[in-house]
Formats: sequence, structure tokens, C-alpha cells
Amino acid sequence: LVRKVLRSEHGSVVTPSGFLDKVKQKDRKWGGMRQHDSQEFLQFLLNVLREQCNRNAGSKPKYKELEGKGTRDDQADEALRYYNSWHDSIIDDIFGGLLESSITCDNCGHISFCFDPFLDLSLPVPGSGADGGPVR
Repeated sequence: LVRKVLRSEHGSVVTPSGFLDKVKQKDRKWGGMRQHDSQEFLQFLLNVLREQCNRNAGSKPKYKELEGKGTRDDQADEALRYYNSWHDSIIDDIFGGLLESSITCDNCGHISFCFDPFLDLSLPVPGSGADGGPVR
């Protein structure tokens, strides 16, 4: 589909049926006339593309616990290196990131960091609360 779009003349029409056929081959739930969530489809599509574009194809490392030592930046670098040893593709380069969360011990003040990889983030839309007010 992408090749057809790039090669097509201005104003020509490209039907996405071939693309839909490939999507249905990967996961049958996308077939038929059912309505689907667009974010769920984006996640599915990015995961499939990431698998196919993975620079580490066939060389998966063994699972290991991260040390979690050093500065916050050191821990983030360790988490990113480990993640990239599993998933390293142009999809990760464009869409990927690490979501940082932290917990502080009330007794000693120690801060523990966690870095979770993501390809997409769900963000709240301001003004779309329970009152149904307009989005500003």
C-alpha cells in the first residue's frame, strides 16, 4: 500500500484492500465489519512493524534483572540498552520511549525508579470530563 501511494500519480486512487488483507493474516480479529478502537489498531500495527523491522532479529538475549544502581540517568540508560537488545527498529526510533515513574520511601527517603518502554501514550483530553464540556 505504501509503495502504491508513493508511486501513484497526483489525484489517483489507491484502495487499501491489500493492506487490510495483510492485517487480517496477522490477526483475524481485524477482519469482518466490526468496529474497532483506533488506538488498539495503532498498537497492533506498530508492534507488527517493529517485529518485521527489528535489527536484532534472531538474537534475543536472556532475561535479566536490571541492577538499578547509579543515578537516575544511569538507570535510564541501562533500561534503554536492555530494551534495545530486544527491540531495535526504526519504529522504536520514531515512536518509542521510556516512561519514568518513581517511588520515594517515607522512612529513609530512598527513591526507586522504574522505566517502562512504550510505543504510544494515552493522554487525557482536557475538557472531556464527566460534565461533557467542550474541549478547549
